[in-house]
Amino acid sequence: MAVEIQVQGQGTLPFSVRVREETRADHERAERATFVSDLVGGRLSRDGFATFTSQLWFLYQALDAGAARLRQDPVVGPFLDPRLDRGAALATDLETLVGSGWQDRIRPLPSTMAHATRIATLADEWPAGYLAHHYLRYLGDLSGGKVLGKAAQRTYGLTDAGVRFYRFEAIPSGREFKDHYRRLLDQAPWSEDERQRILAEVALGFRMSGAMFEELAGAVDAA
Repeated sequence: MAVEIQVQGQGTLPFSVRVREETRADHERAERATFVSDLVGGRLSRDGFATFTSQLWFLYQALDAGAARLRQDPVVGPFLDPRLDRGAALATDLETLVGSGWQDRIRPLPSTMAHATRIATLADEWPAGYLAHHYLRYLGDLSGGKVLGKAAQRTYGLTDAGVRFYRFEAIPSGREFKDHYRRLLDQAPWSEDERQRILAEVALGFRMSGAMFEELAGAVDAA
């Protein structure tokens, strides 16, 4: 049974709806970043797209590693479907975009390192906080990733390698998967204090993503 919370002025809302609505401002602020507009609009150079992909590598190393450690957690574990893991796809993309020896040629930006470190720390210390970042990254990938992948294919003449990160072949229906994930959010036995902490962490995750986009814009312009 979904756990519903009474919110003044909003009636009774499932937690998944609260997560979306109460972090909307931070989410939209991150999506309005100039770097994101340039990415979607095909205005980034191929090197700029490669730099962006390299930053994703560091984030998803932390996310995938955290998921592997937490899959036996009784509350968080059911969310951590291994079909979401992006490490292998990103490795293939970077081999195409950066070239042989890409592991030695990429570096995390300070904002990326801060975000990855936060994710890794939460996976060790507060699983529900880790899940806040898992939610905003993977459900975002399932929602907007297809659009970004197609835009990159058009702009850079890529076929499969180079945009595998955006493809979830093992998940037949992104919509059904997201609906299931949201049901898990609604059913999780967190207290209201814990839900408030999770909401704050999701908002922080969006702000950290925004900081990475801002730093990426500067790095790409300086290249």
